[in-house]
Amino acid sequence: DDIIDMEFSYTRNFFLGNNKNILYYRPESVLALNLTEVLLGDKLSLTQNINYLSSRKHAHPSDEDNLLDAFVELNLGLELEISESTGAYARATNVLGSEYALWFNHPVFERQIWGGLRLKI
Repeated sequence: DDIIDMEFSYTRNFFLGNNKNILYYRPESVLALNLTEVLLGDKLSLTQNINYLSSRKHAHPSDEDNLLDAFVELNLGLELEISESTGAYARATNVLGSEYALWFNHPVFERQIWGGLRLKI
């Protein structure tokens, strides 16, 4: 039987107190939707996840607003079980090509795609 598993999550960070340093790089809101489809009698697995992170504060003095932009990221994956001891996989991150930085002045690679074979010895 084919199986579809879906998970939706929303995280809202509430910042209390006067210690503003702990707020750096933490988004106020995070939305995530994860889907996993298992097909062909557990032989093929497809995964997709899409994430939204709101803007985040940072402490670099060269940036006037001290904010990193919000971003949306889409990631995809595929796994195929060829035999009990052999499998193949492919993954792609940031498929939308979103330009963003997790840390100030350290951008994330636009798109990354890789794959390979998995052998059980």
